[in-house]
Amino acid sequence: MDVATPRSNPNNASAFESLFQKTLKDVAAAREKQGAFTYTPLEPDQIRLMVILPDLHGHNVDEINCILLPVHLSALPPYECLSYCWGSMEADAGTIFCNGLPYRVSRQLLTALWCLRTAMKAPRVLWVDQVCINQDDLEEKSSQVMRMAEIYSRAGRVLLFPGIDELHAEAIAFIFDFCRSCANTYWDKGLSAFNRAWLSRSSEDLYQLAKIPRPNDVRWVAVRALLSSSCFTRTWIRESIVCVITCRSGN
Repeated sequence: MDVATPRSNPNNASAFESLFQKTLKDVAAAREKQGAFTYTPLEPDQIRLMVILPDLHGHNVDEINCILLPVHLSALPPYECLSYCWGSMEADAGTIFCNGLPYRVSRQLLTALWCLRTAMKAPRVLWVDQVCINQDDLEEKSSQVMRMAEIYSRAGRVLLFPGIDELHAEAIAFIFDFCRSCANTYWDKGLSAFNRAWLSRSSEDLYQLAKIPRPNDVRWVAVRALLSSSCFTRTWIRESIVCVITCRSGN
């Protein structure tokens, strides 16, 4: 699930692209060192952004490669935020490569990044808390967490990853279909019988009037499974949803 709005300055994008290309040239040398990834301290008005690299030629199908770059808040390029549930960082953790060096992430994040990269044809710029914040630097972590509302609100798109479950795809498809063919059609026409049934939450009347599935329908079961995902309990899910609503309303 996502929402997009244009929120960028062309000059910012150009400067970020130059920094990205410069850092990309250093990746090969970094990999030869075979060390672990280490963070460079941020300046007070900076955040980090993560650029996922596509695998256009099938050379790195077993790896997620990204470039991690510091950016001033006054010069942000277009970027997206990824909202997900961390999960375990112990036995279930995985590995990605940041600036050519290995970096451990939760299995849930690794899965989300795999899903994103599958359809990628070009680099994709993300803000991901687990990677973009140095979790071992308590001072930086505290400072960056205080900026998270701003980071989410300035993103061009917020991506919500509820995890892998076959019911999730069915639920999302049904929600969109419901909004298009049921709610919009009947509500906009102002049909009084439908409106009364909607406001009274009479499921049988809604089924008879608009064929809206009854509560025990497998599609509603899928929706309930989606909403019970652990990602909806994480601390910053509220900020993600507020950002989506704000972007949709144009405020």
